[in-house]
Amino acid sequence: MTPQHAIIRLPGETYPQALTRLVPTPPIDLALACKQHAAYLQALRQCGLDVIALPPDDDSHGTTILTIRPLRRGASLAADRLKFQIGGRARNRKSEEVVVDVESLLSEWDGETVIVHHDKPAGAWFFVAIHSTRLGPAAGGTRMKSYPNLQAALQDALRLSAGMTYKFAVPGIRYGGGKAVIAVPAGFALQSRPALLRRYGALIRQLGGLYYTAPDVGTSSTDMDIVAETGAPYVFGRTLAAGGMGDTGPITALGVFAGIQVVCEHLFGDASLTGRCVLVQGTGQVGGKLIEHLRTAGAEVLFNDVAEAAIRHFRDELGLKFVPAEAVYETECDVFSPCALGGILNATSIPQMQCRAVAGGANNQLGVPEDAERLRARGILYAPDYVINVGGAMGGIGIETMGWSYAQAEKEVVESIQRTLRQIFGTATAQGITTEAAARSMAEERLRAET
Repeated sequence: MTPQHAIIRLPGETYPQALTRLVPTPPIDLALACKQHAAYLQALRQCGLDVIALPPDDDSHGTTILTIRPLRRGASLAADRLKFQIGGRARNRKSEEVVVDVESLLSEWDGETVIVHHDKPAGAWFFVAIHSTRLGPAAGGTRMKSYPNLQAALQDALRLSAGMTYKFAVPGIRYGGGKAVIAVPAGFALQSRPALLRRYGALIRQLGGLYYTAPDVGTSSTDMDIVAETGAPYVFGRTLAAGGMGDTGPITALGVFAGIQVVCEHLFGDASLTGRCVLVQGTGQVGGKLIEHLRTAGAEVLFNDVAEAAIRHFRDELGLKFVPAEAVYETECDVFSPCALGGILNATSIPQMQCRAVAGGANNQLGVPEDAERLRARGILYAPDYVINVGGAMGGIGIETMGWSYAQAEKEVVESIQRTLRQIFGTATAQGITTEAAARSMAEERLRAET
């Protein structure tokens, strides 16, 4: 297999000092190193490699790029056996070295590249997972949160990036799958956030279009405005004032609502939601807007959330029935709509479920791939998450790169999701397979066509 892509950072002023800290060597001539580096880049290009030459950056010696598979190629390649120790020590934990066992995470991951960067000023870590570039440059949201450990942060990036590949491939959007995670330390100071986002933007820009980012859990359109100060033009989802589409929650919720209509059509022979009972888990940017659509359509809406302010609003002000967390899966309903975090459909929850279908906006709803079969065995129709929640990604790309109006974006999202789900449900029924398998087959067919 011949590599197709190389990412190289040019040596900066502190390169000799950084190198001698890692490996004891005689004094290094920076001018000579730069000449040798230029010759190396020329040799790579003469070999036919697509070379991204990152500019010198004296603050980025903590950036590591792990190329697992050739970029923009579809062949599979077993990951090398890797034990990767991320250099440096975590802030406020000066006696503890931060070590991530990459082998256990990458051995079953079928993606291409992972960029790892330690942001020393904030004690944060950036993980950018590039799962696929077959259909185009990778794109995905930036998730910012505290994790119990760096293993969990990297795992989140890897799983989410794979979901983005399928999210774009199913409807034929010309982007590949990627995801970024900013793992901030517990108690991260709010006043440090803008500077951290600017440093993260600088990393995105240095990747030269390999990865485009947007808001995700823990980040917003306002955050993307800050990231774009140093990361443009590789940033989607900025505020309207900054030339972006603004909050993607409403159009994502519209897409989920359109998908629930197809679910009802498939199960009951009628897309109408009048009198149908829908339990929405999570009432944030997507779940809250989805509830508005459901109520307007005449559905009986139940909800679950952990935030007291949300509970007061939807239960006390709007009069909706609140379902506590311990009763969510055992509550009878026509459609269960998870709109919070993922991993909630698993071997423990599925046997408890009393719904006819699952159709929601959360990412990575299945705990493991086998959970799709568990749902099918229970007779529960599953709308694959990356199919039904594509609205924000599709609408954002259409508005910000293709000149769509907001109304056109809504129309495209609704029609695409409904058309795709009808095809997936029909294929799954005809072939006796899970809806997840039918959706993946559709995505992989498009990906194979680009090999």
